[in-house]
Amino acid sequence: MDMNITDTSMMPSTDIESTSIDGVSEGGTTISTSKTSLNEEITHSGITEAPNEENIPQRVILRLKRKAPTSSEEGSKIDDDDWLEDITFESKEILSINKKLLDRLEEENSTIPMGSAWIQIDATDEASPLMYILSNEAANCLNLKVPKHHFQRYEKVVLYLPGICSDYVPTAIDAFNASDFEGVEIEGPIGVNISALEAAGVNLTELAEKLRNDTEVDEILTRTNGTTRTLGGSYILPVLHKNQYDPFSAPIVFQGSAVAVRFGIYIESMSNFQTSTMDYDMDISLLMAWRDARLVNPYDKPILVKEEEILEKIWRPDPFFANAKEAEFHEVTFLNFLMRIFNDGLVLYETRVKLKPACNLILCKYPHDKQTCELAIKSFAYPMETVRFEWFTRKHDAIDKNPDVKLPELYIDRYEPSICNRTRKSGEFSCLRAVFRLKRDVGFHIAQTYIPTSLALMFSWVGVWLPEEFMEGRIGVAITVLLTLSTESAGAREHLPSAIDLWFGYITGFVFFTLLQTLFVIGFDKRANQLKKWATKKRLDVTQEARDSMLNKASRYHKTGRYLDNFCRVFYPLSFLLFLIMYYFVFTEGRQDDCISTR
Repeated sequence: MDMNITDTSMMPSTDIESTSIDGVSEGGTTISTSKTSLNEEITHSGITEAPNEENIPQRVILRLKRKAPTSSEEGSKIDDDDWLEDITFESKEILSINKKLLDRLEEENSTIPMGSAWIQIDATDEASPLMYILSNEAANCLNLKVPKHHFQRYEKVVLYLPGICSDYVPTAIDAFNASDFEGVEIEGPIGVNISALEAAGVNLTELAEKLRNDTEVDEILTRTNGTTRTLGGSYILPVLHKNQYDPFSAPIVFQGSAVAVRFGIYIESMSNFQTSTMDYDMDISLLMAWRDARLVNPYDKPILVKEEEILEKIWRPDPFFANAKEAEFHEVTFLNFLMRIFNDGLVLYETRVKLKPACNLILCKYPHDKQTCELAIKSFAYPMETVRFEWFTRKHDAIDKNPDVKLPELYIDRYEPSICNRTRKSGEFSCLRAVFRLKRDVGFHIAQTYIPTSLALMFSWVGVWLPEEFMEGRIGVAITVLLTLSTESAGAREHLPSAIDLWFGYITGFVFFTLLQTLFVIGFDKRANQLKKWATKKRLDVTQEARDSMLNKASRYHKTGRYLDNFCRVFYPLSFLLFLIMYYFVFTEGRQDDCISTR
């Protein structure tokens, strides 16, 4: 019997009720309840112990859903309502000493060792309740082979209850009663036929225990990889007929249970991110795994179903891609799907789908942006009480991609499986979300945008190094660079929003400033030349003092032009370097959320 030994802290005790356990055996326990107030005495064949609240071990929450039948009730049909114990989830109960221990203590004429022979149940997680064995005597009565020194070393010994408290089989769900439709001709089976399952050799008790914590579904991919040979799809047909299989009913055998469907996606390709329509193309293989007890078969090899006619005879989940604008199956050279059915009822279904999911691309930091795209998988018709979607536990089974997937600009940095259960007006449905974290390959833009525009800008600086007599050449260089940048910017803006306009705006403004500087220098030089000509031509008309004044002005204009050239030879590179540093820290390393409008 599986056990878990752990150290835990005791919880505070409150008003509680006493519960007794009868008929404990190594194979299982039968639980019955008897409500007893704490201020009453626990009496058994002359053995009396007045409980003291300070000595009572602390207890945890317990919720019993059924009571075991008494000897007089065995074999008789009891209404389900009589099996329910009306105990609120906030109440606390104590499980008293097992009757075997009481009998033994009576024979030995001893008293009940309070605080040492009690057991304790933790049902905080209703799907996985735990029993705490607090003494070696209680362990012996339960036929648990626990070394005595464990109770001295550890505070509590924990027993996993779903493995032992399964003496009853839950009632089948949605059983169809044909007697309600006398005279009506019914074609085909309806619902889940429990009698047919039992006739097929399905052990309902073992099935109920397995469905409580079905880990085999999660291991189905490993199991599939280890399978080399399969049987044809026609092998499942006699099984469907024998078990009276209804493909329109979910494989829910017991009340209160839901079909757990494991999901996984394998990305074959991912491309064509459109900024105008905010979507992208995706080609995936969708994998689903679940357990259908009605498909239990006697074969030693899995059955491979790849025929549409047979597939229509078997129940499948109803997932749809909630954020996909378009979706279609691959049908070349035939409908791309396969289904593997194992002899214990495990089913693996795989199909290939082409999608166009929506993705809100945020381009305020383009081309240094990081994008987050999602793929939402939801159940369309089955509520969570009927079908529950889950990812495969292992991350590479949940989401994986073809290593040959190469994107021209964006690439997948990482992907994350998550759950997004949502409530619609028609109910609450399962939802899974695959989150893709994308980064852009900046190398493409360095080669296509940054380097060409930077070289064009540097080419415009040549004018400040040209001799003063090449004024027309300086203007030609600046205008040529402006036209080049205008063409480059228009080409980038044709395919993308204006998120990269800051770079082109700075480069264009820089070149325009270079053109203005050239015009100023040309103006200064032209004014200096005019003054020199006037001083030469009007030598006889003006005094020597006036000629010297004009020559001095001409010299100052000429020096101003040279000073501007010398200043810009240093200013242009330094200012461009400063801009590169600011651009790197603001756009490359800055937070993308800072540029998103919150209005």
